[in-house]
Amino acid sequence: MKFIPETFFWDRIVFDLKPYSYFINKRLGVVYRNEGGNISQNIRLKYPEGFLFESKCFINHYKFVFFKSPKIYIKHFLKYIIFSLHNKEKSKNIMSDLNGLELKILFIIFYIPSIFLKNIYLKGVI
Repeated sequence: MKFIPETFFWDRIVFDLKPYSYFINKRLGVVYRNEGGNISQNIRLKYPEGFLFESKCFINHYKFVFFKSPKIYIKHFLKYIIFSLHNKEKSKNIMSDLNGLELKILFIIFYIPSIFLKNIYLKGVI
């Protein structure tokens, strides 16, 4: 895998290393320069496997986020389905990577909306 979104690593710092996260004492930012169009679109289409990996790890390991911030959790869940569909995974295989009955139920709920959001999201519009 050539690219994994930096949010994967920030999520690990926040959720797994929280007691030790005091060592980051100033605001950090990343600036991208892209001469050829929308950076989100280019990265999403160029490295879909990394985005799939990041979303799959998030929804399987940080289920508690659903209760604290459902919007963030649902966003990762939709991304997981969208990138699975983009990689031409079968729905049976997509569902088998989910840990727990509650995630399989969420998959059934969000599968159809993800099909409609796929092209919009991959183009970087949302």
